[in-house]
Amino acid sequence: MEVGRSRNFLRHFAEVLDAARPLPGEEALYALVRSVLDAAAVDKTLCKVLKDAAAEADENLVKPLLQFRNFGIPLPDNWTTVINSAEFKHRLLHAIKLGAQKISAFGAGGGLPGLPGDFTPPSRFVRAAIYNQSAAPNATADGAVLSTFHILNQFDIPKGSVVNSAAGEKMDEITEWTSVADLKNLRWYFRTFEDQSIHMVDLKRAVAAKGEIATIEMEGTKQPIADVSSDTTTLKAASR
Repeated sequence: MEVGRSRNFLRHFAEVLDAARPLPGEEALYALVRSVLDAAAVDKTLCKVLKDAAAEADENLVKPLLQFRNFGIPLPDNWTTVINSAEFKHRLLHAIKLGAQKISAFGAGGGLPGLPGDFTPPSRFVRAAIYNQSAAPNATADGAVLSTFHILNQFDIPKGSVVNSAAGEKMDEITEWTSVADLKNLRWYFRTFEDQSIHMVDLKRAVAAKGEIATIEMEGTKQPIADVSSDTTTLKAASR
């Protein structure tokens, strides 16, 4: 319903007041508004004034709010941006004071409020962009590869968290495999759902040497679990 153009604006307004009960302390305001509506019900002149005011507010106040050019902060060439979006800053937030009250961050990581955490593609791409921009530099290619896998950990889909029935039968979606490419050294790294160990393919040796298309079985191994029970040491020996 377009409020300002509805002939039944006053009736609908009364219904809204009935549906949205007053909070404690708002009773007097509700009573005042209802007294005006009751008066408009028997006074045609007042009724017309209220409807004209509603139509004017709808045209000059409500409609402009829904236009993108009026959102947020003005930018050049008639563009604007939102002003209440997520900060997306990886730094630690400083405490602020509101009067005598000091408000501190909950803990480390408080600089990314609003970062989407669901498994939809847009949310995953936003997280990827943020983590990529905030990643610390690495001195070696191996270090960069390991850092990249740590970033990609943020996008693993745990079995059972996403269910897809596009094929007709409900199936648990999983991250079947994750890969990282070292374009400078021509190495390709991957790990699978069943084996989180990192496997590496040196393309110079695996492909170029044979001179023909070759394949590798990615899911032929299982994740090893190392038993380190016998490697334990006493606290006294460890402190030496």
